[in-house]
Amino acid sequence: VEGKLGSYAISSTHRFEMIQRSIKEAGFSDWLVLDKWECSVPSFVDFPSVLKSLTMFLKQEFSKEKFRVMYLCGSD
Repeated sequence: VEGKLGSYAISSTHRFEMIQRSIKEAGFSDWLVLDKWECSVPSFVDFPSVLKSLTMFLKQEFSKEKFRVMYLCGSD
Protein backbone atom coordinates (compact mmCIF):
# COMPACT_ATOMS: atom_id res chain seq x y z
CA VAL A 1 0.00 0.00 0.00
CA GLU A 2 2.74 2.44 0.91
CA GLY A 3 4.43 1.89 -2.43
CA LYS A 4 1.29 3.07 -4.20
CA LEU A 5 0.09 5.78 -1.85
CA GLY A 6 3.33 7.12 -0.38
CA SER A 7 2.71 9.53 2.48
CA TYR A 8 -1.08 9.10 2.10
CA ALA A 9 -0.88 5.44 3.12
CA ILE A 10 -2.47 4.34 6.39
CA SER A 11 -0.11 2.12 8.41
CA SER A 12 -0.83 -1.60 8.46
CA THR A 13 -1.14 -1.42 12.24
CA HIS A 14 -3.86 1.23 11.97
CA ARG A 15 -5.67 -0.62 9.13
CA PHE A 16 -5.61 -3.80 11.22
CA GLU A 17 -7.09 -2.01 14.22
CA MET A 18 -9.86 -0.41 12.10
CA ILE A 19 -10.85 -3.78 10.66
CA GLN A 20 -10.68 -5.49 14.05
CA ARG A 21 -13.00 -2.86 15.55
CA SER A 22 -15.38 -3.13 12.59
CA ILE A 23 -15.63 -6.90 13.03
CA LYS A 24 -16.39 -6.46 16.73
CA GLU A 25 -18.91 -3.63 16.23
CA ALA A 26 -20.72 -5.58 13.50
CA GLY A 27 -21.05 -8.57 15.82
CA PHE A 28 -19.08 -10.89 13.54
CA SER A 29 -16.30 -11.77 15.99
CA ASP A 30 -17.81 -15.17 16.73
CA TRP A 31 -17.13 -16.39 13.17
CA LEU A 32 -14.80 -13.89 11.44
CA VAL A 33 -11.11 -13.72 12.32
CA LEU A 34 -8.51 -11.22 11.16
CA ASP A 35 -4.89 -12.36 11.01
CA LYS A 36 -2.02 -9.91 11.47
CA TRP A 37 0.59 -12.07 9.73
CA GLU A 38 0.40 -10.36 6.34
CA CYS A 39 0.99 -6.96 7.96
CA SER A 40 4.31 -8.22 9.33
CA VAL A 41 5.70 -9.47 6.02
CA PRO A 42 8.12 -6.94 4.48
CA SER A 43 7.63 -8.05 0.86
CA PHE A 44 5.00 -9.29 -1.59
CA VAL A 45 2.74 -12.05 -0.33
CA ASP A 46 1.90 -14.94 -2.66
CA PHE A 47 -1.83 -15.18 -1.92
CA PRO A 48 -2.58 -18.59 -3.48
CA SER A 49 0.20 -20.18 -1.41
CA VAL A 50 -1.11 -18.60 1.78
CA LEU A 51 -4.66 -19.76 1.04
CA LYS A 52 -3.54 -23.31 0.31
CA SER A 53 -1.36 -23.51 3.41
CA LEU A 54 -4.06 -22.11 5.69
CA THR A 55 -6.69 -24.45 4.26
CA MET A 56 -4.48 -27.49 4.85
CA PHE A 57 -3.72 -26.39 8.41
CA LEU A 58 -7.39 -25.85 9.27
CA LYS A 59 -8.41 -29.19 7.77
CA GLN A 60 -5.90 -30.91 10.06
CA GLU A 61 -6.92 -28.96 13.15
CA PHE A 62 -10.68 -29.07 12.57
CA SER A 63 -11.16 -32.26 10.57
CA LYS A 64 -14.73 -32.77 11.77
CA GLU A 65 -15.88 -29.24 10.94
CA LYS A 66 -17.22 -28.00 7.62
CA PHE A 67 -15.80 -24.67 6.53
CA ARG A 68 -14.60 -22.69 3.56
CA VAL A 69 -11.52 -20.48 3.59
CA MET A 70 -11.69 -17.36 1.47
CA TYR A 71 -9.10 -14.67 0.90
CA LEU A 72 -10.67 -11.22 0.58
CA CYS A 73 -8.68 -8.42 -0.95
CA GLY A 74 -9.20 -5.10 -2.61
CA SER A 75 -8.90 -4.23 -6.25
CA ASP A 76 -6.53 -1.70 -7.76
